[in-house]
Amino acid sequence: MARVAAFPQVFDNSPLNDYPVPQVRNIDGGTLITSQGTNAFILAPHPNDTEELKKTLEFFGNATTIAANDIAAAAKDRHPARMYEAAFEITVRIMRRPFKELVSALINQKQTAQNDLRKLFEAHTVIASRAAAIANSLLAMDANQVMTRVPSMSADQLATLLNLRNLIALPDDMWRSVEMKYVVAANFDGERTLGATQFAKKPSLEEPAASGVDKGQLANWVEARMALLEATEARVSEISTMLQRYCAVVAATTDKQPFEIWAALYE
Repeated sequence: MARVAAFPQVFDNSPLNDYPVPQVRNIDGGTLITSQGTNAFILAPHPNDTEELKKTLEFFGNATTIAANDIAAAAKDRHPARMYEAAFEITVRIMRRPFKELVSALINQKQTAQNDLRKLFEAHTVIASRAAAIANSLLAMDANQVMTRVPSMSADQLATLLNLRNLIALPDDMWRSVEMKYVVAANFDGERTLGATQFAKKPSLEEPAASGVDKGQLANWVEARMALLEATEARVSEISTMLQRYCAVVAATTDKQPFEIWAALYE
């Protein structure tokens, strides 16, 4: 009886489900994609996102589902050994544009937030002789002494302190407090125009001779603006992590490294 030649290894009968097909599940707030124990939560747009970010997040989310489904469909009639390269080609073809557009929108969001912070907290110019005297006084103190004086500082003192950020070691949360107090003090002292226009006191029945700046309203506005800017920074960080996790999932389905996926999708 003639012997039947063995099939070459590349044509063996390994089941097609040996390939780690990515699993997609819609849950509240986005889509969960999983492969070989690695997962990425693809975020849905948030009401506070910019219109550009909402559009690109939606585009990215839809594309990730299409790519995962196309990979699953391809795995039905391909040998597992050939699926890794096929999955890579499918991912790059479908995801390159939405990936690049989302990264661009994220950079724009971050730069906008940084510009808002810069405009809000940029210290006014203090007369040189006064700035020198204030700086010498501040530099003679230790950090604890500076912190105890911040609540009663004038706009000029706070502006000078902000310009000494690299020379005086204060905790990050204290620097944020200095920035917020500066905006209120600068407008209250007439160094900036926001308070004189948006929060100017107006005569009323309760206070017929009212004038100047409503310091309480101004402080509340600054606090709300800071909260919004901090939320923007947190959102940028959240989406950045999502992109990193997505590259890790794609790496698991393509037998590559996350940095190779980033290079293929963005660079």
